[in-house]
Amino acid sequence: MPPLAGSGHTLRCLLLIVLLAFLPGCLSERSFPPHFDRLVRVANNDHLSTRAWAGRLHLAAAPLLPPGRDEALTTDQLSANGGPTDVWKRFNLHPGDLDNFFLNLRGIEQSAQCTSPATGQPAERPAWPGFHDVRVPVSGNAVLCGRLGIPDEPREIPGSFVIITHGLFGSLDGAVVMNHVQTLRRAGHHVLAIEMRGHGQTDGAHPEYAITFGPAEASDLLAAARWLRQAHHATRVGLVSFSFFGVESLLTAWLDGTAPVAELSGCPLGSLLPAHQAEPSFNGGMFLVSSPVDIFDVATRFDPHYGLFQAPVKATFQEHVSDRIDFYRRVESYRLAPGYSMWDLARCEFFHSDADALYPSFDAARADLEKFLDLSRDNWKTGAARMENIRVPVLVLNSANDPLATAQGVANLFSRQHNPNIGVILLKEGGHIGFPAYSADYYYSLMTNFFDPATAPVIAGAL
Repeated sequence: MPPLAGSGHTLRCLLLIVLLAFLPGCLSERSFPPHFDRLVRVANNDHLSTRAWAGRLHLAAAPLLPPGRDEALTTDQLSANGGPTDVWKRFNLHPGDLDNFFLNLRGIEQSAQCTSPATGQPAERPAWPGFHDVRVPVSGNAVLCGRLGIPDEPREIPGSFVIITHGLFGSLDGAVVMNHVQTLRRAGHHVLAIEMRGHGQTDGAHPEYAITFGPAEASDLLAAARWLRQAHHATRVGLVSFSFFGVESLLTAWLDGTAPVAELSGCPLGSLLPAHQAEPSFNGGMFLVSSPVDIFDVATRFDPHYGLFQAPVKATFQEHVSDRIDFYRRVESYRLAPGYSMWDLARCEFFHSDADALYPSFDAARADLEKFLDLSRDNWKTGAARMENIRVPVLVLNSANDPLATAQGVANLFSRQHNPNIGVILLKEGGHIGFPAYSADYYYSLMTNFFDPATAPVIAGAL
């Protein structure tokens, strides 16, 4: 036994050395632009709702996925035997292995190659062809920094606008964002790229805007859509959102749904939420990428402190949290302890936000924030009920090899809802927002078809 144990230790050391040499190349951002001549286009002659549309588009685009690596589940396949599909069994994965270099290198690599540079203080951003800088007025007299792009005239879809955001701690910098905005602009849409509160140039110009984890952000997204209609004559507005902002966008669609939401009207947090409007703001649909709908399970997984080689995705996120808390402690002189978890970040932002005046303590605010964010309450009945209120097309794209291990949460939620306005595609691969690295042609085929009025799903009445 001792020689075998020693040999195993030696092998692990050798693998680690190889991995260290390989990491700079495979775990840095890369550009995966679309090849428009290879994208599929499927006219929606049957006027399909998003639920049915997702299945049809996946079948049409599936040949673009790598041969032998094209496993997927669509909305109707998320349930089995009267309950949600066991995603881990279906894809032969173990959730505890996904944030591990040796056991899920492909998923971590796909994620890293499609992650925009971390948010920071404002810098001179290189010009984007076809775009100009804008300041977007949103809720609470705030403004968000962004860029507005105008499509080439021959391809322009009159009145069609798409808003694109970023992930938590992301920004508008990098090749990934550039590929997205130019793909949409080339497809004929006006494109508004915005940096949310606490991110990028918005944070640099207005550090007083705290991250609120949904309430203010929902109001901001709806205000941005109204601004496009009022100031730029938009008639059709869509949204592309990633990761945690994808969850916030899903909650925005619920708040902006068929019926006014009264669930939070009795708590102080309710005063920060947007008022219900007669017409939906995002009538062009929402394309949501790698949304961790089981956000409370995810938050719990960030409670232990991780090292880079123990859990690289969690460790990187915790570094960002620590940096932001340390910035507040230095600059604002808040009496905050160092922290690294998601709830440490939420506590930090609470002291910096308008919610500080609404609650006697963060612990009091936390209960209402949990109620707002937690889609899994009462065995996912809360989330499923909220999904039924959504009145615009929503396409949810996630992967089973996402290092955050969110795939089962996707099945748990969307197998219980019946709203035809929601379609889900759950691929085996794609990492966390890493779908362009997995298959750019497949990914951009989904996105361009989803927003083109001739190929897009149609709005259906919620059941």
